[in-house]
Amino acid sequence: MSDLFDNNHIMNFQEAVDLIKLYFLKELPYFVLKEEYIENFGYWGIKYVFDEVFVSITCDRGGIETYLIIDGKEYPLWQFDSRIKIIEVASKKNILFILNVIKIFFMQ
Repeated sequence: MSDLFDNNHIMNFQEAVDLIKLYFLKELPYFVLKEEYIENFGYWGIKYVFDEVFVSITCDRGGIETYLIIDGKEYPLWQFDSRIKIIEVASKKNILFILNVIKIFFMQ
C-alpha cells in the first residue's frame, strides 16, 4: 500500500492547485470551478461544483483534506475510500490518488 502514496514530499501550493485544475479540465470537464484561494504559509483551497454537488480540497501547511458536499451535508472523501486516511501531505502522488477517487465516485 505504501507504493500508492508519498507522504514525504509536499508540492508547491501553486503547482498543486494547477495540477487539480488541469485534472478537472481534462477528466471532469462538467465541473465548474467555484472557488480558489492561495494564502501565505501554504494554505490553499479549491472548490468545484456539478449538479449542486461540491468537491472541496483544502491544504494547510502540507496536510490535505477533501470533502464532497451533497445536499448541503459534508462528507469526508475517506468515507468513500478508506485508503485516503493514509494520506498525510499534499504530494503529487497523493493528490492524483484523491482526484482519481473523486473521478471514480462520479462515474458510478
